[in-house]
Parts: sequence; C-alpha cells; structure tokens
Amino acid sequence: FDTLVVDQHAAKEFKYNFDWWATKFRRSIEKTGAVLAVMSPWDQPLALTRAWCLYELYCTMAAADATVDLTISIPPAQQRALRDGLEEKMSAIMDALVCLDAREARAFDPADKAGIFAAIESLDGGFASLNSTVTEGLRGWYHAAVTRLAAEETKPAMMYAMARVLERIWQQPDATLHLLQRASSVSEQESTELDAAQQARYLHAMGQAHASKGEYDHALKLYFESLSVSPRDCYPELAATLNSIGQLFHVLGEYDRALEYYNKSLSLVELTLGESHPYAAANLLSIGQTYDSKGEYSRALDFLQRALAISEDKVGKTHPDTAVIITAVGEAYHSMGEHDRALEYYERALAINRAILGNDHAATATALEVIGQVHLDKGDPDQALACFQQSLAICRATLGASHAETAGTLHAIGDAYSSKGDDDRALEYYGQALDITKAALGDTHPDVAVTLTAIGQTYTSKGEFDRALEYAQQSLAIQREILGDDHPNTAVSLHAVGEAHSRKGEFDCALEFLLQALAVKRAVHGESHQSTAATLHAIGKVYAHKGEYDRALEVFEQDLVITKDVLGDDHPSAAVTLTSIGETYASKGEFDRALMYYQQSLAILKAALGNNHPS
Repeated sequence: FDTLVVDQHAAKEFKYNFDWWATKFRRSIEKTGAVLAVMSPWDQPLALTRAWCLYELYCTMAAADATVDLTISIPPAQQRALRDGLEEKMSAIMDALVCLDAREARAFDPADKAGIFAAIESLDGGFASLNSTVTEGLRGWYHAAVTRLAAEETKPAMMYAMARVLERIWQQPDATLHLLQRASSVSEQESTELDAAQQARYLHAMGQAHASKGEYDHALKLYFESLSVSPRDCYPELAATLNSIGQLFHVLGEYDRALEYYNKSLSLVELTLGESHPYAAANLLSIGQTYDSKGEYSRALDFLQRALAISEDKVGKTHPDTAVIITAVGEAYHSMGEHDRALEYYERALAINRAILGNDHAATATALEVIGQVHLDKGDPDQALACFQQSLAICRATLGASHAETAGTLHAIGDAYSSKGDDDRALEYYGQALDITKAALGDTHPDVAVTLTAIGQTYTSKGEFDRALEYAQQSLAIQREILGDDHPNTAVSLHAVGEAHSRKGEFDCALEFLLQALAVKRAVHGESHQSTAATLHAIGKVYAHKGEYDRALEVFEQDLVITKDVLGDDHPSAAVTLTSIGETYASKGEFDRALMYYQQSLAILKAALGNNHPS
C-alpha cells in the first residue's frame, strides 16, 4: 500500500515540497515494479478522484528505466454491485466507461494538483492517454467480471441481461448465444417456462446475435418465430421485431421487403402509441435510410426530416438519439454529393455526442469517422486521416482494440492512405482491419469481404494484378455464399473482379463480370443510381481498351446522363466521365471533340475542387 511506502500524513510535519514527494513516489514505484489499482466503487472509482492516485498511475505509465506492471482490480463487494447495476440497467457498464475522466480529480493542496496535472499532460497523449489506459484496464476487468458472473448466474432474466451486455459492448455473438441458450435450459429445468412475452424477447435477442455473426437466414427465422409467439398486445416488442426484420432485409439488399416491414412497424406504433412517439421516429429513420440505399434521395430526406422533427420535439434537440437521425440526414446529403451540407449535419451530431456522451464515447468516434469520409471524398485525405485517427483512439479506448467497429475505422484509415497513393500503408491498415474482423465476426462475414475487396483494389493500384484478382475472387465467394447472387454487395465484388481482369488485359472476361454486376445493380438500385453509373463507366473503359470506341462512347453517355441526373451537372464524377469521353474521341483521332470534352471536365474540376487540386 502506498501509505506504507510513504507516510503521506506526515507531509505537513516534514514540510517537503511537491518535487520531493513526486520523486519519492516515482522511485518507489519503479523499484517495486508493480502497481495494483483498486477501483471502488466499480462505476465511479474513488482512486480516479484523487490527484496523488493519478500521479501513481502516471508514474506507472511514464517509467523510463523500468517496466511497471499495472493491475486493475475491483473488490468482491463491488462485483456484486456490478451485477445489481446490470439488473437495474443494461447500459450501466457503458455509462461507467463513458463517465471516467481523470481531469475531475482533486487534491488537498492546489499546488500538488497543478504539479500532478502538468506531469500528466507531459505524457504522450496527456489525460487522454491516461484515461485510455485506465478505461482499457477497467473494460478488461468488466469483461472478465461479466463472464464470471454469467457463469455463476442462476436467474434466466439476469442471464438475458448479461447476454445483451456481452453483445453490445464486446460484440461477442457466440458468448451471447451460449448464455441465452443456458437461460432457456435453466428455465426448462426449473419448470419455470418463459411466458409468451419473455419467449418473444428471448427469440428476438437470439436473432440479433445470429445477425451479428452474419447468419442472416437463421436470424430471420428467429425473428419470425418471435413474431409468432409474441402476445398481440405487446405493441412495442412487436414493432421492434418488425423493425429488426426490416433491418435484416435491408442488409440483404431486399429494400422493398425491408420497407414492407418498416411500414408495418410504423403503422403499429402510430396506431398504438401515436404518430409523434419516439418509436415512430425510429421507423421513419429506417425507412429514410432504405430510400437512401435505393438512391431515392428526395424521399429519403422527406422521411428523415419527419423523424428528426419528432425526435427533437419528444426527446430533445441535444439527445443522442436525435444525433443518430441528424447523422442519417447528413448521410443522405453525402450520397447526393452535397459534401458541405453533409458536413453541416455531421458536425451537429458530433457536437451533441461530445456534449452529452463525452469525447471518449463510441458515438463520438462514429461521428468523427463520417466527417473524415466527407473530407476524403472532397479530396482532402490528410484532414480525413486526422478525423480517422481521433476516431480510432476513441474506439480502442471505449470498445477495445479487437472490436469490429475498431476494425471499421482501421479500414477507413487504409482508404485515406490509398487516396494519398501510399499503397503499402493502406495495405498495413487493411490487414489489421481484416484480422480483427475475422476474429470478431468470423472468416465469412460480409465485412470481411468488404476489406478483401479494398485489399484487391490496392494491389491493382500497385500493378500486382494477379494478387488483386485473388482478393477480389475471395470477396466474391463470401458475398455469394452469405448474401446471394443478387445482393448489391455481390455486385460490388463482381465489379472488382471485372476490374482486375481488365487491368490484366483480359477484356472479354472483364466484360462478363462487369455485365453481371450491372444487371444486379439495375435490379436492386434501378437505372438512375450512381452505383449503376460507376459500373457503366467501367464497361465503357473496357470497350475503349478493346478498340470498340463507338460502343464505349454509347456506354459513357449513359453513365454521364445518370451521373448528372443524380449528382448534378457540376459534380466531379461528371468530370471523370467527360474526361473518358474525351480520351475515347482522341483515340478515334477526333481531337477537336476530345479537346471540347477535356475543357468541360477541367472547368468542372476547377470550380468544384479548386485550381490546386491534384485532379
């Protein structure tokens, strides 16, 4: 105990200054080589409110000439308090992690506090680094504690609560499923069968766990079973299950079926709870996001703005749930290529999340990531990287280094380096993202396929076309197995395989895959969608490489019409197509027409991106 190493209570008698005490603590910790931090109470540790305790943690992290082991522990009584906290509120652990902030610490002597805070700020990362270290240690302890408590738990209701916590915070669908199955087994053994409402909630939770694993067919079956057993008067639960079914069809790319279930859920909520209930806003949000995916941006914005109005009125303009809807509005504008309006909404959401949830919350990380995506699309990869790096630090601190959302941010960093032309750094981050995603979600999860596609595209950029094709084919195999031949993600992988064949000079093979991708995109998104235009552009490039210039021009013109219709006449994507048309006319020897298209393209790029942009 530190009180046996240094008698702090004799400080006034000895009249030693801060520097003496600081040196004494640091040397004692380095000689001991280990620090045990006892965190009590479990949700608001007293040690983090005392500046000298923080200094001990600082010494542990800053030890230059010795390795000091830090162990975080929580007393048995507080372990029981943790269980009680989960019984009362499933979000108790996340709330506790979010509220941790060493900056709130106090000291008897203000001079001591100033000296300690200055020392901590001298750390690489300052208080953020200290908070991250403590939060990571607590998260590990919480995980071990919940796992241990779950193994000892005998009440099915508590098993259900702990299963939800394991899924939400640590994204462990296998552990979640095991615990839910135990809860069901205990109920059967005790002849205390779940009532219909409990059974419906149990099946719904099972479905969510299987959906997290990418086992969509099984999840869908469980959702429908939940619907079949749920009492007709359990309106919120019924609406939630209908919404979950809609979300699953959305993931599967069956947007019209998703809308069918979202609308059923919305009708039930409006009939039983009222048109302005927050649950109605949740359904309007889902409907708007689906229309965004379909490329029907005006309809998407109509539903999203209705959702936003309800949320602002019922839960407040600065509530995190409102921030989710604000983010969705930003995403719709982002899809439309209106980057400045997207940023406006994204930054509103970020301000809410920071004010209410704190700088170190997962929702804040998400807000930073989408802001980074806009900067990336605007051609500013350095600004994007700054946002992504902040997001990554928060994800690691709040969710852990092995969480799937952390992998998503690593993927985004890979995208930024790819945009900068630094293919090797991009591959480094994509590789980290791939390893984490596989460990968290399994080798055949659709998110794995997304990263495989990105890796393949990067090898294409490096000129390693055989490796590019290998990764694109792996991605396609996963998408077809999990999502089917007619899913938009499968179309993306088909497109990537086609592009890889094109770069290898295998143009007929490239056309085969690109035309398959085009057929899927037309079926799912319709003719007037930017994703459809992108594949048309790739097909046009293949025809141009084959010397079939008139066919290439015909396809490029289709691409241009769609791009201008969806994104506007002055969007940079239109400039890209105009350049391709110019190149094709140049290949035909029609240089005056080529020059005309090049000039149109240049004018758009200067207006949209500025005279100094690399494009």
